[in-house]
Amino acid sequence: MSILDRREVEKRIKSGKALHLLDLEGISLEGANLEGAVITKCNMRGANLAGANLNCARLSNCDFTGAKFQEARMQEVLLADTNLTNADFSDAVLVEASFKHATLDRTMFAGANLTSAFLIEVTGTMSDFSGANLKQAYLNGSSMVLSVFDDCQADLMRAIKTDFTGSSIRGASMDRAILLGANFSLTDLEGTLLRGCPLKHANFCLSVLRGAKLTKSNLEKAHFFKVNAEGIMLNGANLHDANLMEGNFKQANFDKANLAGAVTDKANFEGASFEGAQR
Repeated sequence: MSILDRREVEKRIKSGKALHLLDLEGISLEGANLEGAVITKCNMRGANLAGANLNCARLSNCDFTGAKFQEARMQEVLLADTNLTNADFSDAVLVEASFKHATLDRTMFAGANLTSAFLIEVTGTMSDFSGANLKQAYLNGSSMVLSVFDDCQADLMRAIKTDFTGSSIRGASMDRAILLGANFSLTDLEGTLLRGCPLKHANFCLSVLRGAKLTKSNLEKAHFFKVNAEGIMLNGANLHDANLMEGNFKQANFDKANLAGAVTDKANFEGASFEGAQR
């Protein structure tokens, strides 16, 4: 790999030249104008790109371990097949950004704007999306285990067969998100809004759903084994053939819900409401 300084990097990008197979570890490009840059297969470990303009840039197959992107402008950026372990995107603008097949271990996205971003088939562990905007984002087929999504805005998000095992999604807004077959086992969803969501075959086993709102969601064949769902709102929900075994549903609202074929063995429904429910 070749080594370049900041001045040479900016000169090459301004002239439209791609950066390929370069060693740029630890380089400071803070606040730089890198719009439309093409950077491929480069070592960018520990690089500082905070506040940089990376709109429409292509940053693929690079190693950005520990890189800083705080408050960077990265609309429509391509970060496919990149290693973003321990990278920090706090408060960055990542509207329509693509992270397909990226590695997001312990990656920070707190407060970032990821509206309509593509995080399809990414692998992430212990990443932080707290307070992020994930409205209409695509997370299909991704693994986001042990991650934090507290207070995020994720209405209309698409996360089909996404694995959220062991994550914290407290107080998030995920209304009308498409979550077919999503895995929320051992996940904390206290106070989360999941109204009108397609959640067929979703797995909530051993999760916390206290005070969550799943009004009018389709939970056909969903699994709620041993959940703590005290005060959950399931009014108007479709729970046909769902597994509610040994769950805590004290003070829950099942008004007008479809519970036909649901398995409720050893579940606790103390104080729950079933007005107009189908059983």
